[in-house]
Amino acid sequence: MRRLLSGVTAIALVISPVAIAQPDNHHNRQQEDQRGDNQRRGSQPYANDRNAENGRHHGWTRDRGDHHRWGRGQRMGYNDWSNARRIDYRRYNLRQPPRGYEWRQLDDRYVLAALANGLIISVILSNRNVDNGRHLGWSKDRGDHYRWGRGQRMGYNDWNHARRIDHRHYNLRPPPGGYEWRRNDDRFILVGVATGLIISVILSNGR
Repeated sequence: MRRLLSGVTAIALVISPVAIAQPDNHHNRQQEDQRGDNQRRGSQPYANDRNAENGRHHGWTRDRGDHHRWGRGQRMGYNDWSNARRIDYRRYNLRQPPRGYEWRQLDDRYVLAALANGLIISVILSNRNVDNGRHLGWSKDRGDHYRWGRGQRMGYNDWNHARRIDHRHYNLRPPPGGYEWRRNDDRFILVGVATGLIISVILSNGR
């Protein structure tokens, strides 16, 4: 009996370290597996979650630089779109963008492009010193007191000197995209911000 107990005790002493070591080995294997996963992910387990395309930006075209002359129907490069300044359409009298689109400004033009792939559906020239000071497309200047009429094209300096007004203050209709109201002497003029084309003239009646 004493020999039997001694034998059981000896077996228990041999088995116990093995039983205790098993959880440690399992834990070590888990750590090794995780390290391997991290290495396959570039040592940053969740880096790819930030960009499902891993920086490839599928659906966008190649970048063409900040000064490319974008047109309707083109597709912007992701970095070109990202570097363009986002603007509030209300401040620039632009039409409200449809869902999934937004206005961005690139040099002398406002571009309405899709958030998902850069598809351009509208381009409007801005009033920022277009054509490097040459003001191509504008008429010659005629002076501050010229009697402008519908269908005429203002000179750039004539347009620039006319006072911009808020249509709501004077009960005028909202200007369409790319146009704004200006006051010249005794008349309100609805004029294109890109070329000075006049589409409406209303006498102010001294208001």
